Amino acid sequence: MIPLVVALLTAVVPQPTVAVLAEPARYVPGERFTFTATVANPGPGPLGAAEIKLAWPPAFRPLTWTCRASGGAVCPATKGRGAMHVVTDLPGGGTLTYTLTCTMPERTSGTYAAVISVAAPGSRCSPEDPCEATMAAGPAT
Repeated sequence: MIPLVVALLTAVVPQPTVAVLAEPARYVPGERFTFTATVANPGPGPLGAAEIKLAWPPAFRPLTWTCRASGGAVCPATKGRGAMHVVTDLPGGGTLTYTLTCTMPERTSGTYAAVISVAAPGSRCSPEDPCEATMAAGPAT
């Protein structure tokens, strides 16, 4: 008799992660301020055709941003202007980090928010229900 071995395979559904940070947490008019937005694929498999959208506060116009990749990811563009919308592949363990640094205008007093979202086929983040993160920063008191 030949033993029968059955392997049960379960599909691992990728769950991209997104985050936005502000430094400092509260801005001071006339001083440097940075938003950092990150999208990561903890794996184990790749995310193909990941749609990443990044919206910076409108008050930061004209603005420029930079991208840094790690874990085998590749930035679709290493720098750009304004809001960002790209479609890219993100390998398991890959991360894209977008940074905007500016000097806050002297007469600024409102609260500003940056939003990053990701949607990818075959993941838990769909175009109808993307994974997103928002960070709002107001003036220091």
